[in-house]
Amino acid sequence: MLYFLSVRISVIAMGAAFLFFIFNHLKGWILLIAIALIPISITLAYNTPHFKKRFEPSHTENAVLEDVDYRKLHWEAVFMSIKHKLLLGRGTEGDRDDLHSIYNDKKLTAAYEENYNAHNQLLEIGLDFGILGMVIFLLYVWFLIKNAITHNNKLLLLIIIIFALYSITESIFVRHSGIILFSLLTSLLILKKEDEIV
Repeated sequence: MLYFLSVRISVIAMGAAFLFFIFNHLKGWILLIAIALIPISITLAYNTPHFKKRFEPSHTENAVLEDVDYRKLHWEAVFMSIKHKLLLGRGTEGDRDDLHSIYNDKKLTAAYEENYNAHNQLLEIGLDFGILGMVIFLLYVWFLIKNAITHNNKLLLLIIIIFALYSITESIFVRHSGIILFSLLTSLLILKKEDEIV
């Protein structure tokens, strides 16, 4: 499934989950073989034609940019838009005309034509709920991390790490599946004691 999605951050998240699994369930030479398979698998996945095509440089009206440079411009546009409603944001139903206008000004053709979201969860929250919403979200994540560490809940910590990784390049809470999955997993795992976690 990750191959068809071709989202690089999902491969990194899968690697983190795989490391969690192997360090908690494997020992000896089997552990060493499993660790060696991680970079081999990632290298093979990235060198398939599907992945290579998916990650060709992005086009603007002026130039062809590598993904990192394109994302910098993209996030810069989002920051500029957040400044317009800094404290409380636009609300979940607020328009994003100014963001799309900034995309257009920066010649980010695909972002403008396809009405891109922020492609970063924290920035997405900043657009909708401003600085106040960002602070509340970060406090909630801190509460989850503290709870996971206090109760030695490794699975909850792994789930938080995976969602944090996805949040770097994806706005995962703009879809019902992201909201429901995060809410369900964290709610269930926060109630579990260490000896009950499978």
